[in-house]
Amino acid sequence: MHIERTRDARHQRLYCEDPEAGPAAFRFLYLQDDVHKRDARPVSEVCDCPCCAQYSRSYLHHLFRIWDVLAQRLATMHNLRFYARLMERLQKEET
Repeated sequence: MHIERTRDARHQRLYCEDPEAGPAAFRFLYLQDDVHKRDARPVSEVCDCPCCAQYSRSYLHHLFRIWDVLAQRLATMHNLRFYARLMERLQKEET
């Protein structure tokens, strides 16, 4: 499962919470889409990872377009943090 999350990130597929669908629901954000070219929002408004705290979707879109390795690292950090937060929420619900 760990390999899938990092592979998805390297291929510009990031996980984001979907609060409308439930507490453990998520959706995908594809950074290669041109709608992110000028999007100043973070990947996720509720994420506390370094990627979301410091960089915009448009900057990540740009980094992926120029094949900068930083894009893959930031996207991987985001996806791993997304799953860590998801597991924390699920554990809290269990108790």
